[in-house]
Amino acid sequence: MNATKSIDLNLNTVTLTFPNKPPGRILAALKSNGWLWSKQNRYWHAEISDDNHRFAEAICAGQIPETTRPAPRARRDENRSSDGGMSQANEEAYFDNFCRNNGI
Repeated sequence: MNATKSIDLNLNTVTLTFPNKPPGRILAALKSNGWLWSKQNRYWHAEISDDNHRFAEAICAGQIPETTRPAPRARRDENRSSDGGMSQANEEAYFDNFCRNNGI
């Protein structure tokens, strides 16, 4: 498969561009390794890392590498602080609503 690898330092991504839709085996490898399809830019992309560089090089060389995807990171809820509690703004809004609803 004729793929082109590039790096976008502004987005901190490695990208793979294919001239045509890749075969199912390559699509499965991309997805299982955490690569995402950008419909707007028409390329596959993943965060810059040694594993993703090696994966992209292998795809460009016509190989289908083993899965290298690490365990998924826990997604931090935007409404929570880094320690898992409510953010200060949400805590204040919650307290204001509590007081208003309870006549305090």
